[in-house]
Amino acid sequence: MKKHRGDRWDGTYLKNIDSMHTIMPLMYPNRCDNEAFISERIDLTAINAWLEKKNADSPAYPYNLFQIMVTALLKTPSCWSSP
Repeated sequence: MKKHRGDRWDGTYLKNIDSMHTIMPLMYPNRCDNEAFISERIDLTAINAWLEKKNADSPAYPYNLFQIMVTALLKTPSCWSSP
């Protein structure tokens, strides 16, 4: 493979990668650091229908998906919480 500008001696520079993998070398500068993540697909049709109904009842303060996700995270028991 031909070397281009920006390539390292042990690999090629990747230009079209997502932002998470762009920032990870800055967060974990060593090769042995951990980069663990989970990729999940979740069907949100029921939540979107509930949001439409909830927002129709109170249009002054519309709820959004971010608020639902934060609430779900807060209500999920964690193994890291203190006893």
